[in-house]
Amino acid sequence: NLSGILARSACRARASMYLSVLRELEKLQAELAAAIQDGLAAATSTNNEVWVAEGAYYENVVLRTGIRLYGGFAGTETSLSQSDPAANVTTIDGGQNGNAVIGANSALIDGFTITNGKPYSTGGGIYCSYSSPTISNCRITANAGSGVYCYQSSPTIIDCEISLNADKGIYCDVGGNPTITDCTISDNSASQYAGIHCYSARPTIKRCIVTGNLATSGTARGGGMAFVSCSQAITVENCLIFDNRAAMGAGVYCSMSSPSFVNCTIAGNIATTSGGNIYLTGANPTFLNTIVASGGAPSAGAAAMRPPARR
Repeated sequence: NLSGILARSACRARASMYLSVLRELEKLQAELAAAIQDGLAAATSTNNEVWVAEGAYYENVVLRTGIRLYGGFAGTETSLSQSDPAANVTTIDGGQNGNAVIGANSALIDGFTITNGKPYSTGGGIYCSYSSPTISNCRITANAGSGVYCYQSSPTIIDCEISLNADKGIYCDVGGNPTITDCTISDNSASQYAGIHCYSARPTIKRCIVTGNLATSGTARGGGMAFVSCSQAITVENCLIFDNRAAMGAGVYCSMSSPSFVNCTIAGNIATTSGGNIYLTGANPTFLNTIVASGGAPSAGAAAMRPPARR
């Protein structure tokens, strides 16, 4: 049957072509999988910038001390100022195989979308342990852990969108003292402390929008910001904290911590039990030229206070 023979031949030809395309895609993905790390490895102290062209790079990137990593290029630029991360989206995809990016002292990462990191223990998008990189102009989103994790580190986080991460937007663990400026921390979730969580840490937070974050457990605390056992001075300045949700302290939760809020607005946060906008326990924050709106909880309204638990 000639028609049958021709049909089988056509099917074999299509299958062969399909397999050929798959092999080329696999080859390209393998090349991309080491492209950024290879660029970092080739950089030197005198030639310390790595420019990365648009595309998705499936790898876990370890920054290098003193090396500056930039995304957002089409591949034809001759000047750093021509980088356009919005037009030339450059993605580091961690492949749910560890932290997408690991920090280093005096390193910089700028102009990337950082996604799909899944930590083995802590971290997720960008992991900083005893390291203080600069993280600027990045979109850190949809990681299976924290967007940015800091332990004994003082990174500078500037002009970033940190959103849709599954275990906090920014986690400042013990000795985590980041400077967070001009960032939007939105739509992150966690069982407790969803937006920015500071434990025995001292961040400086300026000109940030913290919104849409959700602490999910039935006794969840700290939808927007949470400060727990932070004994040192903390400044939150010119920030808007609104439309976050938790059981207690949906906007801000303070336990054994006394941050200073300057020129801030804390409003429209919703708690299911108490302290819609602020919940304080063993805390004595200060407010200068700051608006704390009324309402936001079925009991204790905008703010709730209770003494610290006996130890």
